Amino acid sequence: MNARFWSILFCGIFSMFANGSSIAFLYAMETEGILFEKENGPALRSFQLGQTSVKEYQVAGHRVFALQMGAGTTITTRNITALLTSQRIEYLVSVGPVGSISEHGIGKWFQVETVMPWQSGSWTTGGFQPKEGWSLKTKELPAPLDLPFLSVASGDAFIAASEIRNEIAVRTSCDAVDMNLLGLMTSLDSLEVNHVHFRVISDHADDEAAEAFKVFRKNYQGKGATLAKLWIEQLPEDQTSPENYENLRKILRGTSASTQPSLPTSEESGVPED
Repeated sequence: MNARFWSILFCGIFSMFANGSSIAFLYAMETEGILFEKENGPALRSFQLGQTSVKEYQVAGHRVFALQMGAGTTITTRNITALLTSQRIEYLVSVGPVGSISEHGIGKWFQVETVMPWQSGSWTTGGFQPKEGWSLKTKELPAPLDLPFLSVASGDAFIAASEIRNEIAVRTSCDAVDMNLLGLMTSLDSLEVNHVHFRVISDHADDEAAEAFKVFRKNYQGKGATLAKLWIEQLPEDQTSPENYENLRKILRGTSASTQPSLPTSEESGVPED
């Protein structure tokens, strides 16, 4: 049996007795999962939770469980609930695209500050009143994570019609729309999990949104994974992790050189900043 096998076995046993941080990394685009693995080395293990595929990594001394959110509120809720009920998660970071219903341009990154369920609410004599949403506990982060804040109207539909776009903007006064955050907020609502959500504008949720999203998806290189890695690295260090022991770290990564993340520029990613 090779050294990597024994290192993974040791890390698995070690983590059972560790009191360090366990982090969930939720991503929307496949390229984000690919880049996350490229920047953090191969997964220590992969496993299934029902229909949900999960990979476990060691990042900056933390255990990180990575999984794709899926399309829509129901699948997102199913996937994150499967993880939260099987693992002790202390922190969660999610990344993905949103459609702008404001002046924000394609390629701009934000930290989510509020989430509104735009499809839930009640009709009154004064019109439709959305259900109360969630205000997140945001804080200033070091560069390049010091992103502007964003309010998101979340629901179970991809918005690609200017008329609906304008209606949601009036109903909610939000900056953008998406299909994942409502599921995340519902799952996290009663749990003591510190969470942060980074989002990039992929389209304008108008009549041209479907084509704009195709172009975005084609050019997008997964920058959200790098933001997630940088956010994880600024968390309090876990002294119990094998990542803090040089020889084990070399074996886990298969190299003596550390991986330094770099944020792709707008020219490299092919996605305009505005």
